[in-house]
Amino acid sequence: MIRRLLREPVLHFLLIGLLIFVAYGRLAEEGNHDARIVVSQVAVDALARKHHARWMRPPTEQELPGLVDAYVRDEILYREGMALGLDRDDPVIKRRVRQKLEVVAEEQLARDAPTDADPPATRSSGSFSTE
Repeated sequence: MIRRLLREPVLHFLLIGLLIFVAYGRLAEEGNHDARIVVSQVAVDALARKHHARWMRPPTEQELPGLVDAYVRDEILYREGMALGLDRDDPVIKRRVRQKLEVVAEEQLARDAPTDADPPATRSSGSFSTE
């Protein structure tokens, strides 16, 4: 009876499936450290400031958890979209990243703007090379 059971292909299939399931579970745990979404107090404060700027009042105790939930939902959707590669070969995303880089570069140049007292060798031209 046991020999017959050990020869059964369905048993082999189930054992191989179990082995794959266990191996994947162990490997997936190790590579999935960045899956946690942490909402720090700084992020909650920033959400409250954005709410205050938009509605001209601080969020209520009932609204604040909703703001945090919306933030977490946005982060989940963003991460899933990135994991699916939805950012690749998309002209709208490329344009938005380019615009953001231009803003950051302009802010950097404004912060580090050379003055007449600076020697000419330390002044930067502020241009980007595409080479």
